[in-house]
Amino acid sequence: AVVALNAVWIAVDVEVNSAVILFQAPIISQLLEQLFCIFFVAEWLVRFLAFKEKLSSMHDAAFKFDTLLMVLAVFDCWVLMVILAIWLSVDPRVVHNQALVQCLSLVRL
Repeated sequence: AVVALNAVWIAVDVEVNSAVILFQAPIISQLLEQLFCIFFVAEWLVRFLAFKEKLSSMHDAAFKFDTLLMVLAVFDCWVLMVILAIWLSVDPRVVHNQALVQCLSLVRL
C-alpha cells in the first residue's frame, strides 16, 4: 500500500513541483520524500533482521530487488542531496544544469 501511495505521490510531485532539486522544493515535498525514504529503510531493516542467517538474504531474489530499490531511494533522497549541496557551495551554476540534476534524480523512478 505504501509503495502504491509513493507512486501516486511521485506522479503528483512531478506535476506540481517545479524545483530542480529536493531542498529547493516546497516543504511538503521534502517532508514526504523523507518519510517515504525512512519507511522504506525501516521496512528493509525489519526484513533483513528477520533472516535467521543474514547471508541467506542474498539468495532471496525479492529481497535483493527490495535492496536495490531501497539503495536507489537513499541515493536520491539523502546522498544526492548532500552531493548537490556541496556542489552548489562550490559552483552555484549547477542548479541551472537541469538535465544533469534530473537525470540523477530519475533513479527513484
